[in-house]
Amino acid sequence: MRKSIVLLAVSLLVLCACAERFDKGTEEKAIQTLIDQYHEALGNEDMDTISTLIAHDDDMIVFHAGGRITTGWNEFESTAQRLFDKAENLEINSRNEIIKVHNSGTAAWVSFIQYGSFARNQPVHNWRATWVLEKRNGRWVNVHAHYSGLPAELLDE
Repeated sequence: MRKSIVLLAVSLLVLCACAERFDKGTEEKAIQTLIDQYHEALGNEDMDTISTLIAHDDDMIVFHAGGRITTGWNEFESTAQRLFDKAENLEINSRNEIIKVHNSGTAAWVSFIQYGSFARNQPVHNWRATWVLEKRNGRWVNVHAHYSGLPAELLDE
């Protein structure tokens, strides 16, 4: 009997230790907010906001639609500035977001369709995006992005 009680207690401890210590729904909403903030900041050419959403790591990587690879925050910032300089009335949104939060609650991946226009009276383009996010100091940041299906000439690639 005593062994059974000890075994039950140990089992409960293991189950409690393995249980999620976060609410996936809350984290998914926070990530959706990050996506929305990113798109709004792009449209407003707001690098200050974008800066809070992207990791400032030297090994942060973005694979662009044309095959170009951006590595690190500084290169990302330069690429974004070139886009701002080239675009008129930049407007980017997303749909069909699929947000997955890892059981650890500190990593997530997102895939969605982005769509937008880069200039007045220009067609709206659709392209695919995949992001990898990390939760750092209580906030989600983008550490990796991969885009495909966007005409490379829009980004001078």
